[in-house]
Amino acid sequence: MMRRDRNAFTLVELLVVIGIIAVLIGVLLPALSKAREQSRAVACSSNLRQWGLAFTMYADSNKGIIPIDGQDGETAATKLTGPDGRGWSSGALWFNALPPMMKLPTYDQMQLDSATSPLPSFGSSSVWICPSADRPTGPVPTGEPTPDNYYRMYGDRVDNAGAIVTAAEPRNVYISYCYNSKALPGGGVRANIVKMKPSHEAILLSERRMASGEVTAADDTFYQTQSGQANRLTTRTLNRMKGDWQRFTTRHRKGGNLLFADGHVAWFAMRDVITATVTFAAAPLPAATNADFDKPGQYQWNPFGPSGR
Repeated sequence: MMRRDRNAFTLVELLVVIGIIAVLIGVLLPALSKAREQSRAVACSSNLRQWGLAFTMYADSNKGIIPIDGQDGETAATKLTGPDGRGWSSGALWFNALPPMMKLPTYDQMQLDSATSPLPSFGSSSVWICPSADRPTGPVPTGEPTPDNYYRMYGDRVDNAGAIVTAAEPRNVYISYCYNSKALPGGGVRANIVKMKPSHEAILLSERRMASGEVTAADDTFYQTQSGQANRLTTRTLNRMKGDWQRFTTRHRKGGNLLFADGHVAWFAMRDVITATVTFAAAPLPAATNADFDKPGQYQWNPFGPSGR
């Protein structure tokens, strides 16, 4: 008898194989996507730890004093100046003071010389950027972000002698992390990291959302129940170098990372961060009179007193 070799799949066998592959893809893709996002969250946490080391090194070199956040900088009227009057170049501003601790150019240097030191933007692999950060979108007071995916901020440009060359010069900005705007004692006094106690609860930097869509209308409504302020989260501008819980992100499992004064980084859910310890006062007191978003035992936005609103 002659034996005939079988060199081809039947149609049924081919369809079975295709079906099995489709099932495997359907099972594996969500797991791969989750693993990819987890690796991005870890990279983001690593970025913040590097900033934490920079804070520690700067404080060690300045008798415990840490840099400041600066003015809002959203418009010409709220331009960045710094306590030394050097505008964008002020060495007291955190985004200029800390990078040299990591042997990196200051943000001012990158803005002025992007050819030598490219200014990080959406999709950049950089200590300034969370790998999961979104393409920037509004709201911002000066209009939508630039076509090359930056926000705009304003500050004076000065010469080497400190004289103003350009007042309220607009510059590109895209940073995934913001200085905790509640971490200063007030009255123009710079904070001493030694006095931020307990250090494992005092927040230095927060992940900042980079797109307005990172918070939902439901988040905004929930926040109103805590603060007494309507339409608050969805209207926050996102171009500042500073911020608090109102500009927190949801890009990592509906939450984000916080950097503390002792150098550790921890994840918190957005809903936890916008839940007040003491909620707003009912009438006849003004809304948010006694709202407090510090949570002793977990974190403190204002290590020098209640965070308020």
